[in-house]
Amino acid sequence: MEEERREKLKALGRELRSKREELGLSIEDVAQATKIRRAYIEAVEAGDDSIPVGKAYFRAFVKSYAGFLGLDPMEYSRRYAQIALEESGESRERTGSSGRARPGRTEASDDQGQPHGGWHGAWRKVQRAGSAGSRKRIYALLLCAVLFAAAGIVVARNSGLFVTTPASRTQPGGVNSSPLAGGTSPPGAPSGGTAGRGGQGGQTGQTGQAEPSTSAEPKAGPELEITKEQLDRETVGFTIKADSLVVVLRTLPVDDGRCWVRAICDGRVVFEATLEPGSERKFEANREISLRLGRPWVVNLSANGKDLGQAGPFGPVLNIVFKTEGTS
Repeated sequence: MEEERREKLKALGRELRSKREELGLSIEDVAQATKIRRAYIEAVEAGDDSIPVGKAYFRAFVKSYAGFLGLDPMEYSRRYAQIALEESGESRERTGSSGRARPGRTEASDDQGQPHGGWHGAWRKVQRAGSAGSRKRIYALLLCAVLFAAAGIVVARNSGLFVTTPASRTQPGGVNSSPLAGGTSPPGAPSGGTAGRGGQGGQTGQTGQAEPSTSAEPKAGPELEITKEQLDRETVGFTIKADSLVVVLRTLPVDDGRCWVRAICDGRVVFEATLEPGSERKFEANREISLRLGRPWVVNLSANGKDLGQAGPFGPVLNIVFKTEGTS
């Protein structure tokens, strides 16, 4: 049985290693992206769960590793759990076959090794009743605190402590106005007379004219049409009505903001590396841009000047395909 269990573990590890090699990733790439030590990744691929941190961490490593590779993390976690249960079942069988009862336990004892009845049983009933009463008191105090906070907010609003600025006081194109897509000014906006505070493109300065953008990325006008669809479980497609594509990828400026990226422009691999936190990459193509992101939740995207937000949710590897649909 032990040999069979070891073979199952090794088979699971071989599947993960094959998927990694298929994606063209090294163990160092996986370690940087998942924050799992190289030694533990090698142990997972070798099917050796006798690591110092224990089997619970080994199961977590299997789940994270499978999710990073684009596999079903819950399925691999479940498979390892079944293999681990086989080992624990063998241990129980060996313990039961010895015929020796655990010390300090009798058929007439409770789960704490104390005999039923007598003053021991009475004292445990008092403890249980006290615990239930404490929980009820805690729930009642929490309910009172919520009601008190709600009442305070209502009183504060009615007394005028919360003051909101009327919309009529907001300067057109100023810092309180919402810029349109691509930084264009709203129709009919005045071209001068009000001094702005400078800043992002689309805000007015002292002359009342929009400041030029320093980015070479094309601006998305209101006529830009983008269609999004889910192509399969790990692929999202965007169809953009334009003659060419410009996609900008930005990683979050946080400690855990690294992301492995592969970019294919018009059928040719132009980039494949791990981006550091706070990095930015621009890709251009005539017909199609295909991105594969190891950690899509730390990446923000924009296409032809239009902000698309977060590339994807926390989870496995994500493929994103951008295609053009000619305007003429």
